[in-house]
Amino acid sequence: MEEYEFRVYRISYATRDSEEGQNSKIASKVEESYRRVNRHRIPIKLKTFCWLNFVTLVSILITIGLYIWAGCIHDGTALVGLATMSLSTSVASLSARWYPRLSGRSSQAEVPSGDVIIRTRAGAFILVYGDDDVIRELYEGMEDCEYMFKGNTHHRLLGTSTLLLMASIILLSNCGSEMQIAIGVAYIILNALYWLLALLVEPRDLWDMSRYKIEFVECRPSTPDSSYTETLWAVINMTGSVEWVANGELIPQTPAWDQWLQEAKEHIGKDWDPVRRKDELMNPRLAYRNGRWFD
Repeated sequence: MEEYEFRVYRISYATRDSEEGQNSKIASKVEESYRRVNRHRIPIKLKTFCWLNFVTLVSILITIGLYIWAGCIHDGTALVGLATMSLSTSVASLSARWYPRLSGRSSQAEVPSGDVIIRTRAGAFILVYGDDDVIRELYEGMEDCEYMFKGNTHHRLLGTSTLLLMASIILLSNCGSEMQIAIGVAYIILNALYWLLALLVEPRDLWDMSRYKIEFVECRPSTPDSSYTETLWAVINMTGSVEWVANGELIPQTPAWDQWLQEAKEHIGKDWDPVRRKDELMNPRLAYRNGRWFD
């Protein structure tokens, strides 16, 4: 977002199934067991058709191509080395498999709207309208990662992967020069693809957020004359309250700013110049006449 920009969004559940948490199906038995115990924890999965899965598919196809080439030139050592390397990577990925979890409400009691205001480091503001369930999941609740395998199981998988990796290094170092070059080029290409994936692809293009419906309400664009005070007043005027300003420590705790905030509350919905009034409070000796300040 640009400096001193102000945007308003409304987020809700896309379907009733999403609201009830029924569309959060998890494939494995481990994840299914966890879901039964923790129904108020919502897993977020990758999109089926995303760039990460595309790169994974390319990796599989390259590996198959290397297998075929090793078979064509009758390099048995390379075949075994590729097999152990593939198993090592698969086991390591399985041991570290995880998905992000969002906090949901376990209580079914009625709660008021849970609108939230976000301030960026550039002084821009985002106002998000939504009920408490949605806001808790996305902004206020605890978020963490759920690993499929923990404890001894994780350690065993990681140890197995390490042993397979060492074996594959020994085998590939003793295969033919043609296969060594081919495998080296393949891994350079894959590393480049994963680097490009991290640099160019946004997280929103990877994670499946179809659970939510995001509506753009309005935007107050930034201009060369925009200021933090003016943007803050726009948000106050939109929300109709000032309590969140003090609670969020969005202004200095000084008598002048406290007075400005009180007057802002009194002028909600009215025509008011917040920047001029702020300057008057900060510089009580100055007088404002005909668009100019006089001492």
